[in-house]
Amino acid sequence: IHQNTVLGYFLHAAGGINAGVLPTPLLKIEKRDLESLSINYMPDYTGNLPMFAKSALGAGFVSTLPDVDGVMRRSPLVLRYEEGIYSALSLELARLYLGQPYIKVQSVKSGNQLRLESIILGNRVIYTDESGMALIPYKGKGKSYPFISATDVLNATKEIPVLKNAIVLVGTSALGLTDLRTTPLQTGYPGVEIHANLLDAIIQSTDKVNQMYYRPDWEPGLTFVIL
Repeated sequence: IHQNTVLGYFLHAAGGINAGVLPTPLLKIEKRDLESLSINYMPDYTGNLPMFAKSALGAGFVSTLPDVDGVMRRSPLVLRYEEGIYSALSLELARLYLGQPYIKVQSVKSGNQLRLESIILGNRVIYTDESGMALIPYKGKGKSYPFISATDVLNATKEIPVLKNAIVLVGTSALGLTDLRTTPLQTGYPGVEIHANLLDAIIQSTDKVNQMYYRPDWEPGLTFVIL
């Protein structure tokens, strides 16, 4: 494992099956506050081998949660496992690329609930819904970002220019490996590119221009009134 490698792992509900190790969580929640926290909870995980985790620069989950119709419109930026809050791969990559020492999770008290409001990364404010889900800011249809075949990389006899000083996400677009998703733009969209869209938007955002889409809680009510 190269020292600049950031690993992916899964948080999921697979019936009590846990494997590998998890990274240190962003933060730990007091047990008395767990019931009031609105962040999505995952009871199980598939982590990395300890020898890989120890050598890597960091890690972030690659779990996605489609809407009830199976379409990927939103993706979690944070998830909870036991008392820990963990960050998505896109968020962790952005933190490391931007040289930020930590990620801040901002919540508000609403009755008996702690509702997540935003995630703060340096001067960037990323608004989410109360469970930590963010709208995916699709740049376009599949392969809007450069795709390089693993075969081309392994067989390369010279440097591949597009990879120089680039953030490289390693994933698959092969049908049999079951990481093709249904999105508002198309079916068969490479799952790895969902993470690329989120990462790109977070990095390109500033305190003045936010590239991350946001649907406030009051938007459905306003839409109903207008219609």
